[in-house]
Amino acid sequence: VTASPDELTLTEGGDNGTSTLTIVGDGEVSVESSAAAVATASVSGTTVTVVPVAEGSATITVTLADGEKYEGGTDTISVTVAEPAPGE
Repeated sequence: VTASPDELTLTEGGDNGTSTLTIVGDGEVSVESSAAAVATASVSGTTVTVVPVAEGSATITVTLADGEKYEGGTDTISVTVAEPAPGE
């Protein structure tokens, strides 16, 4: 599994970010945030949606489980959440 882009810079309270997955395999895909207080993630099909929660950094780990025919794998998405600019 490969995520693209593998780096996202988002704004606290701002729009969500997305990363598209290239999946070679037949296993189930899951995502996990290293810091859910900073950013959370969910996956639907080949799209990972990242929600900025608070200023900081997080790593989203995308895991493709082993399937019937193919071995799984992992990739990461580095997320930086910045404070909103004054007045935003």
